[in-house]
Amino acid sequence: MGKVYDLSEIAVDEVEKDVEARLLSYTKCKMRVKIGLSEGYSVVSINRNIDADLEPDMLMDVDTFILSGEGYQGFVPVYSMTAKIPIPANAECSICKADFEYVYKKNFTYYTGQKIEKVYINEWPTMLTVRIKY
Repeated sequence: MGKVYDLSEIAVDEVEKDVEARLLSYTKCKMRVKIGLSEGYSVVSINRNIDADLEPDMLMDVDTFILSGEGYQGFVPVYSMTAKIPIPANAECSICKADFEYVYKKNFTYYTGQKIEKVYINEWPTMLTVRIKY
């Protein structure tokens, strides 16, 4: 969250533990993070439980913060989806998944210098996954 990891310099399990600790400090909820790597393809899975009705083409606002790190220790990504409008407490807000994937790609390129072909985000009540195709 708000940090770029170089997997050629740090072990995947260390990154998973660091992200889990950051998520815990940010959300106050324990989540399990798993990173899988293969040639030109990466998968980040975040196991968590939410009680919400999920819409197929939308992404819950809370998940956009988990994926982008926006708000963690004041971090604001270069390209942001967050509108500066008041949101009532306990309100469930969603944004268009395609819009978020577009912004995610732009931030990925900005922070890593690498271009990605496609970002796939899937959201279930018990899991959130991001698949990145290079």
